Amino acid sequence: MFIFYQNGASKLSFSPSGEILLTMGNNDMNSTIGVYKWRERKLLFVAKMPGSKFFDCSFLCSDNSFGVCGQDFVHFWSKVSESNEPYKHYRGATNLFPCRVQMTSIACVDGAVVTGSKISKALWLWEGRVCVKRVEVFRFPITKLFANSVGLFVSTQDGTIHLLDKELGIQRKFDKFGRSDNHIIDTLFCDTHQEKMSLVGDDSNCLREVDLNSDSNIVMSCHSTLTDFTFDTLNDNIITVGEDGFVRKWDKDAQVILQQHNLERGLSCVAYKQGQGDEHQVAVGFCKNDNCCSSDKTDVAFVILCGSDLSNIIHYGRNSSMTLTVCEFSNDGKLLAFGSKDSSIYIHSADKDFPLIAKARGHSTPILSFDFGRADDSSESAAFLRSNSISGEVMYWSTHAKKQTPLSQRHTRWETQTCIYGWFLLGAHDLYTEEGNACITSCCPLSS
Repeated sequence: MFIFYQNGASKLSFSPSGEILLTMGNNDMNSTIGVYKWRERKLLFVAKMPGSKFFDCSFLCSDNSFGVCGQDFVHFWSKVSESNEPYKHYRGATNLFPCRVQMTSIACVDGAVVTGSKISKALWLWEGRVCVKRVEVFRFPITKLFANSVGLFVSTQDGTIHLLDKELGIQRKFDKFGRSDNHIIDTLFCDTHQEKMSLVGDDSNCLREVDLNSDSNIVMSCHSTLTDFTFDTLNDNIITVGEDGFVRKWDKDAQVILQQHNLERGLSCVAYKQGQGDEHQVAVGFCKNDNCCSSDKTDVAFVILCGSDLSNIIHYGRNSSMTLTVCEFSNDGKLLAFGSKDSSIYIHSADKDFPLIAKARGHSTPILSFDFGRADDSSESAAFLRSNSISGEVMYWSTHAKKQTPLSQRHTRWETQTCIYGWFLLGAHDLYTEEGNACITSCCPLSS
């Protein structure tokens, strides 16, 4: 049995033995913690705190005790070793320190429980459920705590990581991992055996590996917000774009970045065209300020990049004055189409200057997805389009934007299967009608 978290599980913590798993999640009405024997898929304990929000959780010195930092301060649960009694709840006591600071991070170092706060520069040391010491040694508020046999690692908002001993004295500093980009460290994990801080993550989705005796190395850098991806199946690579303006090519197996280029504007969609040499092309659509009344259709809406060199811009294209939501090449590479937030589909020839052939208008809401289609198996070129909007509309078109009837498209051979509404899924959505507000949120492309 497993707990369902309405807004997802926000924190996991393994017990010192590794046999028990602590989970935490915040729902609309309450916050919930669950304790599992994860190997047996067995739920041992559940606790709900109505009206409270949890920020962090951790097992303490044994499998029989854990602590949670909540909106209304710190909570502890413990039970007698090996007993079948449930964990008992104790609220943290701060008689010596009446300040009601909201704790957001908790860790246990060498049997001592330590908490920190994102709005304070201090650490609090606990014995049992009683706060016995307050130490303010940092210049900036604390973002994350992590403890192991090496000591207590504390990250602060300036991007510095501090190594502390049990008495909360600073032993070492690892300076300014996040300062250059003004990103806040929000993940720490230390590999004691290799003496490497093998996970140091920040809010830009950048992951670093840090040797305790040397500088940090970025081992993976991700988009702050990933908006779309596509595949280079010939070379087994993945191409991604994000709101940070970067287009990146990844080695799928090694999970490393092979190339990246910053287009210095938010990116919304991407498509890849196979070819020979420089004929490999990447189409990238831009985000725009859709609430701005002064949007100009002459503004660049998309670019075409060289597939072998992402810094080589082949063409600047214009079509919609609003954000492009989806793009795709036809299988033969002769056509390129873009869906837009203006509810239209723009169909371009993939010739040198990418001229606009047609504009398909008819949807009432932004375009969610579309597929190119051929009349039959003997046809080499795409002749049709089918499209979905975000409100569930389904429309069919010729590649010259002439509307088609659904019945005439029942036998069309579709090159991809990205549309979630159509003949091939007729009746499928009725399965979800009893779920009230249930909706389909994503789909995966499947080549024919």
